[in-house]
Amino acid sequence: MSVITVNCCKMAEANREDRIQKLRGENYHVWSRRAKAELMERNCLNAIDLGFGDAVDDMNADQHRVNRKANAVLLKHVTDSYVEDIGDSEIARATWGILERIHSSFKLVETVRLLKNMINQEKTKAQTMHEYMAKIQALNRKNAKVGWNLEFTDRQLVGWTVPCRATGEV
Repeated sequence: MSVITVNCCKMAEANREDRIQKLRGENYHVWSRRAKAELMERNCLNAIDLGFGDAVDDMNADQHRVNRKANAVLLKHVTDSYVEDIGDSEIARATWGILERIHSSFKLVETVRLLKNMINQEKTKAQTMHEYMAKIQALNRKNAKVGWNLEFTDRQLVGWTVPCRATGEV
């Protein structure tokens, strides 16, 4: 009976490890939510949300244990390229902050690119108005996903439509 219990526990642990894909850059938004959920499940979210001080010496034994567990979760779920960026950070909150800063700059560049694509989108002769508006709405949703929610309504987006150069049709 105990062999079955041990095997079930090992399987549950293996499944837990597969839930969070490693941070690769383009998946930061989803990764950060899943990492926080994993930290919450392991009772160590406080290590990044509240923090326990600026140095390991400032922590009591329980805080030190939770901080180490949180840092281990973060390190296990990033690709090798981030390990060097994180460096020798012993404080989980600092590790989280480094990853967040790296991706806040990436987010701005990506958002500006998506916004430019949305604004410069032109209707082609072959596109129906429905297809054209669907493309603009999809770009608007992509902008919202990378964190810059401009909250354009469909009516506002329709106001942006420009005539097709070839036909003059809106």
